[in-house]
Amino acid sequence: MRLIGLVIAAARHATIVLALVFLAFSVLDWFNPLMGFASSPAAAPLLVTFCLSALVTASLRGSRQGGRR
Repeated sequence: MRLIGLVIAAARHATIVLALVFLAFSVLDWFNPLMGFASSPAAAPLLVTFCLSALVTASLRGSRQGGRR
Protein backbone atom coordinates (compact mmCIF):
# COMPACT_ATOMS: atom_id res chain seq x y z
CA MET A 1 0.00 0.00 0.00
CA ARG A 2 2.94 2.32 0.63
CA LEU A 3 4.06 1.90 -2.98
CA ILE A 4 0.68 3.05 -4.28
CA GLY A 5 0.80 6.07 -1.98
CA LEU A 6 4.28 6.90 -3.26
CA VAL A 7 3.14 6.60 -6.88
CA ILE A 8 0.13 8.82 -6.20
CA ALA A 9 2.30 11.45 -4.49
CA ALA A 10 4.85 11.41 -7.32
CA ALA A 11 2.16 11.63 -10.00
CA ARG A 12 0.43 14.45 -8.13
CA HIS A 13 3.65 16.45 -7.88
CA ALA A 14 4.57 15.75 -11.52
CA THR A 15 1.14 16.93 -12.62
CA ILE A 16 1.49 20.20 -10.71
CA VAL A 17 5.02 20.87 -11.99
CA LEU A 18 4.18 20.06 -15.59
CA ALA A 19 1.02 22.16 -15.45
CA LEU A 20 3.16 25.11 -14.34
CA VAL A 21 5.65 24.39 -17.15
CA PHE A 22 2.89 24.49 -19.75
CA LEU A 23 1.45 27.66 -18.23
CA ALA A 24 4.90 29.23 -18.56
CA PHE A 25 5.13 27.99 -22.17
CA SER A 26 1.74 29.56 -22.89
CA VAL A 27 2.74 32.91 -21.40
CA LEU A 28 6.05 32.89 -23.25
CA ASP A 29 4.29 32.04 -26.52
CA TRP A 30 1.83 34.85 -25.89
CA PHE A 31 4.60 37.42 -25.45
CA ASN A 32 6.95 36.02 -28.10
CA PRO A 33 5.17 33.71 -30.56
CA LEU A 34 8.20 33.46 -32.87
CA MET A 35 10.15 31.46 -30.28
CA GLY A 36 7.59 28.63 -30.45
CA PHE A 37 7.96 27.29 -26.90
CA ALA A 38 4.78 25.21 -27.02
CA SER A 39 5.64 23.74 -30.42
CA SER A 40 9.30 22.98 -29.63
CA PRO A 41 10.61 19.40 -29.73
CA ALA A 42 11.08 19.48 -25.96
CA ALA A 43 7.38 20.22 -25.39
CA ALA A 44 6.10 16.96 -26.93
CA PRO A 45 7.62 14.54 -24.37
CA LEU A 46 6.67 16.90 -21.55
CA LEU A 47 3.07 16.92 -22.78
CA VAL A 48 2.99 13.11 -22.92
CA THR A 49 4.43 12.94 -19.40
CA PHE A 50 1.87 15.49 -18.21
CA CYS A 51 -1.01 13.49 -19.69
CA LEU A 52 0.26 10.22 -18.21
CA SER A 53 0.75 11.72 -14.76
CA ALA A 54 -2.75 13.21 -14.86
CA LEU A 55 -4.14 9.84 -15.93
CA VAL A 56 -2.29 7.98 -13.15
CA THR A 57 -3.34 10.54 -10.55
CA ALA A 58 -6.99 10.39 -11.57
CA SER A 59 -7.17 6.61 -11.88
CA LEU A 60 -5.36 5.86 -8.62
CA ARG A 61 -7.33 8.51 -6.78
CA GLY A 62 -10.54 6.91 -8.03
CA SER A 63 -9.42 3.41 -7.13
CA ARG A 64 -8.49 4.48 -3.59
CA GLN A 65 -11.93 5.98 -3.03
CA GLY A 66 -13.57 2.75 -4.06
CA GLY A 67 -17.32 2.70 -3.73
CA ARG A 68 -17.46 5.50 -1.16
CA ARG A 69 -19.27 8.70 -2.05
